[in-house]
Amino acid sequence: MPCNKTLRPATAVQTVDYPPVAARARFSDEAQRETLFEIGEALAIRFDLERRRPQPALSFAVPIYYEEGNPAVRVVPDFFVSPASNGKRRQTYKLWEEPKAPDFVLDVAAAAADRDRDWRGKPGGYAAIGVPEYWRFDPTGQHFEPRLQGFRRQVDGYAALPANREGSAITIRSETLDLDLHFDGERLRLQDSQTGRFFRRAESSSPMRSPPKRPTTPNSTPSAKPTPNWRPKPRPSAKPTPNWRPKPRPSARPMPNWRPKPRPSAKPTPNWR
Repeated sequence: MPCNKTLRPATAVQTVDYPPVAARARFSDEAQRETLFEIGEALAIRFDLERRRPQPALSFAVPIYYEEGNPAVRVVPDFFVSPASNGKRRQTYKLWEEPKAPDFVLDVAAAAADRDRDWRGKPGGYAAIGVPEYWRFDPTGQHFEPRLQGFRRQVDGYAALPANREGSAITIRSETLDLDLHFDGERLRLQDSQTGRFFRRAESSSPMRSPPKRPTTPNSTPSAKPTPNWRPKPRPSAKPTPNWRPKPRPSARPMPNWRPKPRPSAKPTPNWR
């Protein structure tokens, strides 16, 4: 019996491109760039001190795609902390390939457009993908008031975290990082809530502030504490040997009947003129 079915050509599978974002072009403002890099380096030092294995990943301007097949649906935080990436540096963060959403997100205002973008658009995207904490900071004081704000995700969105204010200084506790974010009126820094010390930037050997050292003179070394009632023992002197005299040096003895031999004279050449 003849078959009337026609074979249709197989359709090619289309790959979807999820492009990264150029961080240098995004962080063109110096105050924004310095704030983000200082927070990132301080967190890296803190994770090194805790010896977390694996360490959380720190990302700058990495786009988060949260709808597979639709690259237009994304949100781009300035900085976020996420689970470890097995030593690989992420260019994009695809939510369907990751274990969960980032734990901590920080946006730093730089341009005039950042006010509307950070206040209206981005928090809704962060809440939709399940980011527990969202933070924003205004280093110039032209966009946000107060200049440092932290939010915790609730059922119906984000709720502001309580802040301690002393003049122009603001301190807010981050439950996710287990640290305090402290703004002293000029810089945003990370503070240990138990010791009150600040994590420093780019000082892996001594990452936290320590009490000032006492001034020392050049080429001076700290001396050991002396033991009370201690005196150095006198050095014993060498005992002389009784009736000891140095032996006389023997002189060379002359050989008897010795005379130097006469030196032979040159013989004249015969018939030489």
